[in-house]
Amino acid sequence: MPFEPASSACKAVLSPSTTLLDYGCGRGEFLQEVASRIGKGIGMELDAGCLEKAIRDNRFPHVQYLKAPGKSSLPFENESFDVVSAFGVMEHVGPEQPYIREFHRILRPGGKLVIEVPSKGPFRVFDVGNVKFRFPRLHKWYYHYIAKEPGHYRATFGDENEMYGQFSREATEHRHYRIDDLVAITSPHFRLESHTRFGFFWEFIQFMEVIVCKPFGRSRAEFFTWLADRDAALISPIGRANVVAVFSKRE
Repeated sequence: MPFEPASSACKAVLSPSTTLLDYGCGRGEFLQEVASRIGKGIGMELDAGCLEKAIRDNRFPHVQYLKAPGKSSLPFENESFDVVSAFGVMEHVGPEQPYIREFHRILRPGGKLVIEVPSKGPFRVFDVGNVKFRFPRLHKWYYHYIAKEPGHYRATFGDENEMYGQFSREATEHRHYRIDDLVAITSPHFRLESHTRFGFFWEFIQFMEVIVCKPFGRSRAEFFTWLADRDAALISPIGRANVVAVFSKRE
């Protein structure tokens, strides 16, 4: 489920006739939330467990969930969608431009692209998403001897897995973006319409959650979820941890 600022930004560009692609839909919660606002929704997800839950919990006949292809090409005709949302996705895929070109291809004239990514905030040094890239031996050791989940490590990060955790095999880092970075990777296909920066302590909250929860066999704790929600309410100019941006398709 996207943070509230990202959810609100996308809702603002929806209408009862909208055909929406939620790329990297996770467990499908966002499409379930906005289903009554749109004409048709398709969610795509690479993670099999998340996709299974999304399909199982789907309550709307005009919403469909599909397996993502694991690469930038998408199985849709040109100009198939009015809006594409990608929350917490682009920082995981490696080179972004092939995905941006595909989003441009499948959007109709005047279509909107809404993305949410980590920003280059003051706590990005605590970003646990980069431990696996910068300190792979420490990352493996932590899963084996602290989290005591060697099987999960092999299944999630092993060479036979099509993803590297939540990342594409083409990714080399959990990337953080400035607004200028987003404009650069989306140009010349899109024009930036608006953006909102939000959150401040997000990376530090996530770091503490991993340190506190993993050794006890838990991946989440309600307290940290509550903290993250409160943090997301810190909007620009306070916001530094995340950014949601709305783009219009260039012809």
